[in-house]
Amino acid sequence: MGIIIPVIGILVTLLVSGRDAPADESRTTDSAPTGSPTAKSDEETSTAETSKIMFGPETIEARTSAYGQDIELDASKPLIEESIKGADLNMISAADGTAATAKLLGPLAAHNLAPLPSSSSQATEAECAKSLQKNATMQVDGLVKGRRLCVQTDEGRIAYVRVVSAPSGAHAIKIAVTVWDLPS
Repeated sequence: MGIIIPVIGILVTLLVSGRDAPADESRTTDSAPTGSPTAKSDEETSTAETSKIMFGPETIEARTSAYGQDIELDASKPLIEESIKGADLNMISAADGTAATAKLLGPLAAHNLAPLPSSSSQATEAECAKSLQKNATMQVDGLVKGRRLCVQTDEGRIAYVRVVSAPSGAHAIKIAVTVWDLPS
């Protein structure tokens, strides 16, 4: 008990003197003792880890066919062609080539797609990253208006895709795409 009172007195003195000490320009007020981690709030962490948008949100159109259309999302603007080496998505439909039977596939059966629940709001990069971590699959069927999904590109970017229109008898689907750049 005899040592506790002096220790408490020293701690109180240090705390009080630290609050009232004049600001020293050469000292940072945000520092922590060496070796002790600084805790960040969830908001600070998500802000610091959020990448800037590389493309979008913008609507693009892809033709449906039994042969498929490749979609490359790592370009400055998504590329859509019949055959793209290293494409991030392949949109293919049944023999009739209509939007009613269209589906999206990841390249070489990669689990780089993650369906999202229905919502009218745009998904964030953090939501997509979480969904890709928990629900990644290699195929998404039912490309109807409002269908939402996230994509992990082969270069590591995260993209959000929402079906804007997919008339069942048509041979084209419009999708809104947002691609986030890699963190710097």
